[in-house]
Amino acid sequence: MPERDVVTWTTLISGYIKFGLIVEARSLFDRVDAIKDVVTWTAMLSGYVRLRRIQEAERLFEVMPVKNVVSWNTMIDGYGQNREVDKAIEVFERMHERNVVSWNAVIAALVQCGRVEEARRRFDEMPKRDVISWTTMVMGLARSGRVDEARKVFDRMPERNVVSWNAMVTGYAKNMRLDEAFDLFERMPERNLSSWNTMITGFIQNGELARARKVFNEMPEKNVVSWTTMITGYVQKGESESALKVFVEMMKDGGAKPNEGTFVNVLGACSDLAGLGEGQQVHMLISKSVHQDTTFVASALLNMYSKCGELSIARKIFDDVVIGQRDLVLWNSMIAAYAHHGCGMEAIELFRGHAGFRV
Repeated sequence: MPERDVVTWTTLISGYIKFGLIVEARSLFDRVDAIKDVVTWTAMLSGYVRLRRIQEAERLFEVMPVKNVVSWNTMIDGYGQNREVDKAIEVFERMHERNVVSWNAVIAALVQCGRVEEARRRFDEMPKRDVISWTTMVMGLARSGRVDEARKVFDRMPERNVVSWNAMVTGYAKNMRLDEAFDLFERMPERNLSSWNTMITGFIQNGELARARKVFNEMPEKNVVSWTTMITGYVQKGESESALKVFVEMMKDGGAKPNEGTFVNVLGACSDLAGLGEGQQVHMLISKSVHQDTTFVASALLNMYSKCGELSIARKIFDDVVIGQRDLVLWNSMIAAYAHHGCGMEAIELFRGHAGFRV
C-alpha cells in the first residue's frame, strides 16, 4: 500500500466510527505512526459524542492541539444531548469564533432543558439566524405553553420549512387549540408524514376521533405511526371494532409493518370484544415478527387469552417467557388473570413465587 497521508488516516478512523467501532477507531487514532490533523481529532470527538460517551469526548477535547469551529460546536452539541447545559454554555463562551451552528447548538440545549427565557435571550443576541434558529425558538416557546409568543416568532420568520410549520401546528395541538392547529395545517405549502401524524394525534388526544379519522383518510401515504395512532384512538374510546377494522386495512395496505405498540393495542381491542378468533389471528402474525419475545406483547397476549376464557393458554404464554425477562407487568397480568377466573389459590401461589423470585 502506498504511504498513508492524513486523509487516509482520517478516512479509516471515520469508517470505524460510522459503524460504531469506537474502540477500534481510538486504537488507530492512538498509533504512534498515525498522521492526524484537526479534522481527524474532530472525527474522533464526534464519534464519542454520537455514542454519548461525553466524559471521553471531554478529555479528548481538552487535549486537542488545535480546535476549529466544528470541534467547538461538536462539544457544545455533546453537552446539550447529555443535558449538561451549563457546560455547553461554558464552552460556547470560550469560543473565539462562532458561527450560526454554534448559536443554534446552545439555544437547542437550553430549549431541551426548559430554560426557554435564556434561549430567547440568546436568540435575540444572535448576529445572524437561519431557519433552524427560528424553528428551535418556536418549538421551545410552544413546548413551554407560550403559544402566542411562539406564533409571533413564527410570523416573523423570513423563511420556513416543513419542520417550522410542524413545530407551530404541534404547539397549538398540544395546548388544546385544535382549530388554530388545523387552520395552520390547512395553510401549509407542503406537508410530510409528521405533519399529518401530528394533526391526527392532536385530534385524538383532545377526544375528536371523527376529525382524526377524516384527516387519516385523506393522507396520501401512511406509516406505522399513522396506523397505530388511529388504532390507539379507537381503543381508548372503547370503539374496539373500529380499531380492528383499521388494523385489517393496515394489513391489506401492506405499506407499513405493525410494531410493538400496534400489536399491544390491537390485542387490547380483541380483549375488549372477547374476540378469540381475531386474537388468535393476531397471535399468528406476532409469532412471525420480531416482537414475539417482548414482555409488553406477551402481557397483551396473556390478557387477551384470559379475557377470552383461555386461561391455560395464558399460563403457557407466561411460562414461555424466560424467567429473567419477566417484568412486573407480566407477573401482575398472570396473577390478575387467575383472580379474574376465581382461581384464588393459583393467584396466591404465583404471587408468592413472584415474591420469592424478587428476593
